[in-house]
Amino acid sequence: NADGSYTLMAVAQLYKQLAPLFYDSALRVTTSSPAASDGTAYSVRGGAFRSADGTKAAVMAVNRDKLTPYLLNVKGVGAYTRLTAQLLTATGQAADSYTAATAVAGSTGGYTLPPLSILLLTYSHP
Repeated sequence: NADGSYTLMAVAQLYKQLAPLFYDSALRVTTSSPAASDGTAYSVRGGAFRSADGTKAAVMAVNRDKLTPYLLNVKGVGAYTRLTAQLLTATGQAADSYTAATAVAGSTGGYTLPPLSILLLTYSHP
C-alpha cells in the first residue's frame, strides 16, 4: 500500500468479525456521501445482507476517508429491531490490530463514522 489509500487492519481478525454477517442475500444499498478528502468521488460505502428466512439482517458501512468523520443515517430497516452496533477503528492505516467498540446513535439517530472506520449493525425480525 505504497500510496496510503487503504487501511491494513489485521485481515484474519477482521474476517472473523465480518464473516458471520454476510447472510444469504445481498440487499440493494444506495450510499450517498461527499467526496473524500483525497479527492475520491465518495467517502463512505455500504452493504447490507439478509438471512434466507428474513429473520436476520446486517448493515456494514466503511468510511474510507483518512481525515474526515461522516454521519451515517440508515434507512429501510424499520421492520427490523437493531440488536448490535459496533464500530471498528484502528490507530492508523498500518495498524496490526483494531478496536471494536459499541457504536451509539446520535440525537438524530445517525452514527458518526470516524476516519478509516467500519460500522456494523445487526438486526432481527420476529
